[in-house]
Amino acid sequence: MEAAHINRPILPMCVSLVLLCFIFCGCQAKAAPPAPALLPPVGVADDTAVVSRCDVENSTYLYGRIRPEEYEMKFGNTHLSVASVEVADGQQVKKGDVLIRLDTEGVQKDIDDLTKQLDDIKTQYGYDDADRLTDITAARIQQDDTVTGSALQLQELNIQRLELVDSQAKNAEADDIANRTQEINDLIQTMDQAELDADMDGIIADIRVAPGDYIQPFETGAVIADYGSIYVNYTGQASTMGLSSVKSITGSVGGAEYEMVYEPMPISEQVTYILKGLTPPSKFTFKDADAASKLTPGETVILRCVLNITENVLAVPVNAIYSNGPTDKYVYLETVDSAGNPVKTITPVKLGLSNECVTVITDGLNEGDVVYVKP
Repeated sequence: MEAAHINRPILPMCVSLVLLCFIFCGCQAKAAPPAPALLPPVGVADDTAVVSRCDVENSTYLYGRIRPEEYEMKFGNTHLSVASVEVADGQQVKKGDVLIRLDTEGVQKDIDDLTKQLDDIKTQYGYDDADRLTDITAARIQQDDTVTGSALQLQELNIQRLELVDSQAKNAEADDIANRTQEINDLIQTMDQAELDADMDGIIADIRVAPGDYIQPFETGAVIADYGSIYVNYTGQASTMGLSSVKSITGSVGGAEYEMVYEPMPISEQVTYILKGLTPPSKFTFKDADAASKLTPGETVILRCVLNITENVLAVPVNAIYSNGPTDKYVYLETVDSAGNPVKTITPVKLGLSNECVTVITDGLNEGDVVYVKP
């Protein structure tokens, strides 16, 4: 009984010691600084990269879609209404196919009426010309019968007056006939423009009129897409990105890359979009003349636009850079201790240009230094 009594305080003491050990070990683990996460082998040794000189590109990426070239089919100088639309969106057409017919019934009636009026006027002018010629002839006969000097002078003046009236009347008749003839010819020309034909082979991309619509001169009636000629459409205003002076543009699609060219939109067209509250789209064309045979409209293209290139600068992989706040940047520089073992040394650095691959180092590292790369 005494032995049992003596051993009772020992158990609480052991429990207390165990709890103290747990607390002490936990505090020690929490206070230890975390080691940087490292990648599998990169560069010259495991999870490291060598600080080296290279050319660094400043690039921007855009996303666009392949579209066929589109061409507007416009009416002529006509004011007719639409009688019928002969095609539908998506329909294949050939050059010369009739796309839209205009209502010419009233025009043909006007041509017939004006032609009859012109014939009647010409007949009437013929009678008028004969009457004036009769007056001139009679005056000349009367002149031959005149014997006195003063009467002869008066008669000559009368003949001159009649001839002047005849000349002026003929000029007025000729002008009237010419004007009426031109009016008829204009209507005939309108009849000739009563059909909107396809100027090329292609596929109907858009029909912009409907039966009964009143056509304005040179209005667009339809749009034809040429799938043999494609481009990349970016629905943004690339003109504000300085792409007119880019070093290069590469389009990636379907695992292949194509050289591209940026085609700025004319200011007048940009204004049209802006006035409608729209952002002017941007157009990129393929240098490869056979691109249309390899690609399909609707595919997404990643455009890599190299804006400028900084040459022969010190750089490290972007994943080698650590941050301590918005401005303090550092790397883990590989050094060796006195025993020759690798040591990770935190080294502050100053950064320059950066892209998706590398960051330029302006201060803090030297060429040939080895830094650790994080995931």
